[in-house]
Amino acid sequence: MAGLHGTSGTPNRTIQVQESFGDIFHSLKFALIGVVEARKNKLVVLADTEYVSLEDDRATPGPLFGGVNAKFKIFIFDPEVGYRVYENPDTGSSLDVLGGARVWHLSTDFTFTPGILAGTQVDASRTWVDGVGGVRGKVALSKKTFVTARADMGGGGSKFTYQLFGGFGYSIKPNIALIGGYRVLDVNYEKKGFVYNTNQRGPIVGLGFKF
Repeated sequence: MAGLHGTSGTPNRTIQVQESFGDIFHSLKFALIGVVEARKNKLVVLADTEYVSLEDDRATPGPLFGGVNAKFKIFIFDPEVGYRVYENPDTGSSLDVLGGARVWHLSTDFTFTPGILAGTQVDASRTWVDGVGGVRGKVALSKKTFVTARADMGGGGSKFTYQLFGGFGYSIKPNIALIGGYRVLDVNYEKKGFVYNTNQRGPIVGLGFKF
């Protein structure tokens, strides 16, 4: 249930993006997000994937154009490996150190309607990879409840990217948990006139399955 805030554009045109979750819900064409994790002893491998397709019509500042139809398609793939540096089975506490890559693919399509200037269409796409490193922790509050948090940062393809997540979980069954929390994903990318400097933030609710 995240909003999207920041600036995006191409060498010819940029737009300010200020979309709350309510705005995005009406603009949303398709979305998919999920995490797969495998663990053996202290070694962990995980992959975090997100795909979002948005389309919205907005007024433009000034009289040059009548408005803009903006389409975004965002794909993020985040494979990482980690090592458990701390674990206390008595308290259910653990701490993992993680490292990997965050692969981004973004395509934009802006159609400006006529104003003082004639209407125009601008589209572009970019793919880049950021190296990331961070930590993840978990603490059991009771036999069925726990809190979890994750933080990472990095860069390479972009100037800088970071992610923060904090959540609360309830084990419905030994292998099924309901998890809710808040996530922030930020990136600052600008190369050859292509700009994607955005902050995606909002609550997350999901189910975790253990096999």
